[in-house]
Formats: sequence, structure tokens, C-alpha cells
Amino acid sequence: MVVVFSHAHELLGVSYAAAEAVKRMTGIAASGYGLAAFFFISGFLIARSLLHRADSVFFVKSRLARLYPGLLLSLLYSALIIGPCFTHLELSAYFIHPQTWHFVADNLVIILPYKEQGLPGVFAGHVNTLVNGSLWTLAWESLFYAGLWLVWRLGGLACRWLIPALALALLVVYLHVLTSKTLTDVILLSGLGFSVLFVLGASVYVLGRGLILHPLGLSMSVVTLAGLMLMRGSVADTLKYLMFCYVLLQLAYWPARRLLVYNKWGDFSYGLYLGHFPVMQILLELKLASSPWSLFGLTLLCALPLAVLSWFWVERPVLRWVRNRHRHVAVA
Repeated sequence: MVVVFSHAHELLGVSYAAAEAVKRMTGIAASGYGLAAFFFISGFLIARSLLHRADSVFFVKSRLARLYPGLLLSLLYSALIIGPCFTHLELSAYFIHPQTWHFVADNLVIILPYKEQGLPGVFAGHVNTLVNGSLWTLAWESLFYAGLWLVWRLGGLACRWLIPALALALLVVYLHVLTSKTLTDVILLSGLGFSVLFVLGASVYVLGRGLILHPLGLSMSVVTLAGLMLMRGSVADTLKYLMFCYVLLQLAYWPARRLLVYNKWGDFSYGLYLGHFPVMQILLELKLASSPWSLFGLTLLCALPLAVLSWFWVERPVLRWVRNRHRHVAVA
């Protein structure tokens, strides 16, 4: 939802520094915190999956089943419904245009960091002409899955301090690249930063009880994070991300079960992440929203039900089928 909040500003062409309160107060846009949380939690859960099940075939099947059904649904909906409805081209020109099929093909090859995220003649007059500007991060996510799987296959997760050491090494490299400005490509720089967070999340699970999870620790973490918010600069921003993720970890194990009610309804996060950007562009094309807050609210109102349908009709059934099929094969 915080990624949606940031995109509501970006797609209207409203400057983060001038309009987004989170950016103005902390120096980092809301989407930054959202993506940091995403990759940190992902690293934590993927490490848990590998160590808990210790089943290489099931892991690969599960990752493919988690990523591809929702992605395929999003791509076909964008290319075959949104595109024809909103393109400025003739339908025949739209369907024979190479960009239309590059959009589908590039994004189906999920490990490609550089993807075609626009469709020909679609949203051409917008500040941001992409149909789905969220898809590029999936490449890094899938590459991290493969990397952690390889480390596990080589026995690296059995060594309790190897993954934390790798996280520290990546952090040092990232800070060096960031401060020296030796890497200017935004996608590669972001991928390096995401890798720090992903491996850090995996480290948290591997270390387990070695971490301090206590109400006093949570209070101190929040105070430290608040202090970091007053600082500016690339190093300070990196520390904010790390402390923010640690606060999330503390909250995740907070005993208030009522906070987990949303989880019991279903896992709608992936569907919302994939679906909000096209919905937002449609709202802007139809001139139904003129401010970031109205665009944010209307997008949630439209995209969240689509995410719920995606979960119950597509994502969950495929995951259950893979799980049951794997169990059947294992028993046989």
C-alpha cells in the first residue's frame, strides 16, 4: 500500500520532496520503505522455506507457482484488455506492433532486470507512460530466490554465520558504490540495495534466537529510527532502511494477535502490487482523480478487489494444486 501511495504522486508528476509527507519528513519516499520491507521479509521467508522443508524440487515448484499465475494474469489483462481499450493506434496496428508482444515476452522471462513495461500508444499523454511500472522488481526477486537456493544446495545455510557475513559484505559494497557514485544505473544500483535487504532478511532467520526481540528492544529501535529520520545523506538513508526492517521484525513477533486478522483473509499483497499501476493509469486516463490522495484512495478501492479475486481464483488454487501434486508424487 505504501508503494501505491508513492506511485499516486509519481504518476501525477507531483514532486516527492514537495508533496509526499514521508519523503519530506524522512528523506525517503514511502515506496522506498515499502520495497525495503518487501525484500527483507522475502529473504526471511525464503530462508525459512529452504531450511524448514529442505526439498529442492518443491521449493522450485512453489516459487514458480507463486510468481507466474498472478504475473501471467496481469500481463494478459494489460496486453489484451487495457491495451486495446486505451491505445491511440488502430487495433490492427496495436496487435502487430512489436512492443505489444515484447511487453508480454520480456516480463514472462522473469529474471530479466530490463523489461518492456509500456504498450504502443497506451497512456501516451501521461507523465509516466508505462502500463505497469512495478514489474521490474520481480527480476531481482526471482534472481535472489535462485541465488539463495544455490547457496542452500552448496550447504551455505548450514553455516550459521555465512549468510550474515555475506549481508555485511554486500552492505559494504553498496555503501562504497553509493558514496563513490561509481554506479549510476538506477536498476543495477537498486538491485544491489535490494540484495542487501534480502540477504539481511535471510540472515535474521538463520540467526534466529541470537536476535533480541523484546518490548524494550522495540522501544529503543523506534527511538533510534526516529533519530535517523532527522539525518540526511546516502549513509543515513541506508541506516534508516536497516533500522526500519528491524522494527518490522519486532512488530512481526508482537503478541497482539489482532494485528494478524488481515492475514487470515488471504494473501493479497502480490495481486495488489501487480495490479495497482495499470488501475492507476486508467483512473488518470479517465480523469477520475486529480490529487495524490484521491488517486491513492480510488486505486485501492478498485485494485484491492481485483487482488482478492486473483488470490482466490488464480493464485491460491495453483499453489494448492502444486502442493497436493507434490505430496501425491512424494507418497507414490
